[in-house]
Amino acid sequence: MALWEHNHERKQVYVKIHSTFLKDSKTYFCFGVFIFYDISSCFCSKTPRAERLFLRNQLNIYIMYLLLNRISDNGTQTVGSLSLYDSSNNVLLRFDTLELSYNDNKTGKSCVPAGMYVVNRKMSYRHGNCFELQNVLGRSNILIHKGNFNSDTKGCILIGNGWKDINKDFEVDVLNSKIAMNNLLRTLNTTTTIQIKNLWLPKKNV
Repeated sequence: MALWEHNHERKQVYVKIHSTFLKDSKTYFCFGVFIFYDISSCFCSKTPRAERLFLRNQLNIYIMYLLLNRISDNGTQTVGSLSLYDSSNNVLLRFDTLELSYNDNKTGKSCVPAGMYVVNRKMSYRHGNCFELQNVLGRSNILIHKGNFNSDTKGCILIGNGWKDINKDFEVDVLNSKIAMNNLLRTLNTTTTIQIKNLWLPKKNV
């Protein structure tokens, strides 16, 4: 535990930084949880602008977080529910998700392993504004982006609202993806974390 201290007009602002190490195979992640005893200094005009921006950014990182519950995997694709929570565990947004089936984390053929990941906003040449999962074991360019069909993902997470077999291939597709993505982008504008949970036993393709 480290202690960061800022003195403004004889007023102490203490920020406790708790380092938590989360283990996923051989990959370790470090997150800081910032507790502000005087949040007013983040917005006080007398606080130097650079320090205000720093404090706001560090506070915003952990105000919201994402939770993805994978509901089922039929060997071809995985469906689930993605929720955005605030710091009081209130649901701000909820989406339906579509991913590939889990297939030993193979690049382009599998969704990523369950676990905790840092998520950053990203501008993708192909998908536009989206979000990227960081430090995914053995994988790169794993995004949360818009799309309707399992053919629209090579391991990324597609979000939308509602289900329908649009292309009549006997697999459900996710609806209203562009609207859902715009809602997430508008609400979540900074770095956060995502926890992915499997509520099923993965099925391998035979």
